[in-house]
Amino acid sequence: MITKKDLKLAKTIKRHRRLADLTQQELGDKVGVTQKYIQYLESANRTPSLKVLRKIAKSLSIESKDLLSV
Repeated sequence: MITKKDLKLAKTIKRHRRLADLTQQELGDKVGVTQKYIQYLESANRTPSLKVLRKIAKSLSIESKDLLSV
């Protein structure tokens, strides 16, 4: 079941990825996951581990808390 928090996190990841001018593939490459996994995250079909969330934040040059403050 997808919660409101899941949807907000998904939108936040997508927004920051676009602001960084990265494709899903490029972000996936930086994080060490597949483009499909990034797609799942951005559609709230998966919830990232804290480790992956930190890698995403680092790849987007933002703080982890910026992704978690949803």
